[in-house]
Amino acid sequence: MDKTFCPLIRKDCVKHKCAWYTHLAGKDPQTGQDVDNWGCAVGFIPLLQVELAGQTRGTTASVDKLREEHDNVARAQCNLMTAMVQMQQIEPAKTEILPN
Repeated sequence: MDKTFCPLIRKDCVKHKCAWYTHLAGKDPQTGQDVDNWGCAVGFIPLLQVELAGQTRGTTASVDKLREEHDNVARAQCNLMTAMVQMQQIEPAKTEILPN
């Protein structure tokens, strides 16, 4: 049995008796290899931060793409409305700001 020192309790790790002893399964974000380990949640924090950073980059890219598509649609709608107004030779309504 491999014993490791726990700085939280200042003793050897108590493994499954500890609330922070956690099962982590998935893919390593740096190597892409499968991960299936039991360990301290505190020790897993750097690995999880790398994963979170990667997920955030992916989300940012998706939001940027969606924004660009939305801008293109909005421009197309404005151009369409302008063309419709010009075809019908409609003049925009003149408005006045009334005093209070």
